[in-house]
Amino acid sequence: MADPVFKYIATNTFGLSGYSPTFLDIDSDGDSDVFSGAGENTLFFRNTGTISNPIFSAAVLNPFGLSAGGGSPAFADIDHDGDLDAFVGSEAGKTLFFRNIGTASIPLFAAPQTNQFGLIDVGSFAQPTFVDIDGDGDLDAYVGNYYGGKFFRNIGTVSNPSFAAPEAGLGGSVTPSFVDIDGDGDFDAFVDISKDYYYGYGGYTFFYRNIGTTNNPVFYPDSIHPFGLKDEYFTGLGVTFADIDGDNDFDAFLHTSLFFENVDEGYSPHFSSKATFDLNVDHFPNVSFVDIDGDGDLNAFAGHTYLSTGGYEDDGDTLFFENTGSVTSPAFAAAIVNPFGLTDAGNYAYPTFVDIDGDNDLDAFIGNEIGNVFFYKNIGTTLNPIFSAPIINPFRFSDVGEYVNPSFVDVDSDNDLDAFMNNVFFENIGSIDNPAFATPVTNPFGLKGTSFKFLDVDNDGDSDAFNDEMHEFGIGFFRNIGTAINPMFSEELSPFSLPGTGYKGDYTSVTYVDIDRDGDVDAYITGGSDFGNDNQPWGHFRMNNHAPNVTNLTAAETYTRNTLKSD
Repeated sequence: MADPVFKYIATNTFGLSGYSPTFLDIDSDGDSDVFSGAGENTLFFRNTGTISNPIFSAAVLNPFGLSAGGGSPAFADIDHDGDLDAFVGSEAGKTLFFRNIGTASIPLFAAPQTNQFGLIDVGSFAQPTFVDIDGDGDLDAYVGNYYGGKFFRNIGTVSNPSFAAPEAGLGGSVTPSFVDIDGDGDFDAFVDISKDYYYGYGGYTFFYRNIGTTNNPVFYPDSIHPFGLKDEYFTGLGVTFADIDGDNDFDAFLHTSLFFENVDEGYSPHFSSKATFDLNVDHFPNVSFVDIDGDGDLNAFAGHTYLSTGGYEDDGDTLFFENTGSVTSPAFAAAIVNPFGLTDAGNYAYPTFVDIDGDNDLDAFIGNEIGNVFFYKNIGTTLNPIFSAPIINPFRFSDVGEYVNPSFVDVDSDNDLDAFMNNVFFENIGSIDNPAFATPVTNPFGLKGTSFKFLDVDNDGDSDAFNDEMHEFGIGFFRNIGTAINPMFSEELSPFSLPGTGYKGDYTSVTYVDIDRDGDVDAYITGGSDFGNDNQPWGHFRMNNHAPNVTNLTAAETYTRNTLKSD
């Protein structure tokens, strides 16, 4: 069981048109056909290819007795007679029912009936779908509308449905797509929210993971634009899942136009519960975690950028917090200013530590407000660090802009450390113990923004990137869709739960570290909208409890709840 990774393939790959496509084998020939909406009409595309190589014929308008007045239909064997019936929502908020009076392979739909089985008007732009959400063997109904939709629980039977009074839905302006996306045996939900209903401008795809059980679903607001599903134009008009290429996994369509192939299994960290251990540090610290004294646990360094007692100050000190706890349960001592020979490096200090010369101890780089980089070579040992006097802008690290936050990573997998200084990339063309850096390149590999931090967040063997630039829904994330040797980054919006990161424009910094040494990466967050009053700390840990995928479907998944932000 794992989350999928979707790769955008092409626009209009299969010649489909309309909106809100439905994929099903309407003629029982073993492959998926397609129905979609077109205004108040329904378009039908018959698959004349195969299950693994679909070819769709030209669109047929309102086929099999479906009549104008609705749009994209939902199909369900609602009367349990072995064929698929159709439900079509109307602009006025009604749900039209078309009973299949033909057969499973030759459908023929009777004249429509309105709001059958206890379904009622939902206001406007009704869009129904059916799913056994509570695992009792009959089909429940969810009817989306412009304002979020309603859930109708089936209190009848599998062959004689009767829907109870509606309950509140998940929100959004498009009917949720229900699919077991993480392979744990229950239905998860995808909901689209669009600021403009007709065109989808500014829309978002929300993913709600089912962390309950098959009989008692609980939907956790997991992430926005998950698993690589994102498009600026069509997002907000619905996401549909189908195994279109017959390889036994779900592929995805945004609208009918954009096709995303399911190419792999991914790994989803979830930064949720707050830790009981945090740093006692003033405003807006820039934090690094390293085992500076070789005792097996992680200590903390924080660049001082703002003094709560005196307003903005020229303060480039680096604070050291020794871990006096254990490897798995850290506890941080009071701060020591500029230890081990570190010095004031200028206002807005950004410390980072790395073995730049391959001698097995950690050297220090500290960036500052005006764009200088201070390099402190470790002339001590792994257990007893001593930093030499700083060299300013070594290795040609200059002209990288203001507020420089050094970052080092072997981005091209050639066994030496390359450097990123803001949006400037310095390739290491030397060696692991004798670095030499090439002429800098701006915005490499599809990255954009500043202050990048790298880790293999999806556990696929290459480095992905985060930056601290804020979007409406959180930290910027760039997934490596290339390889470990030839990286190429694609931006996604907030694919992981990082609560407390604030809205666009807030001061925010996130450091990623396995602070409790449990094998996953946790997050230390400073600034942002969690810090809007005096009762909040200026930094705190969010612990990673992995993606909540379980094999025991009789018990709810252990998970800390969170609320997605929306504008």
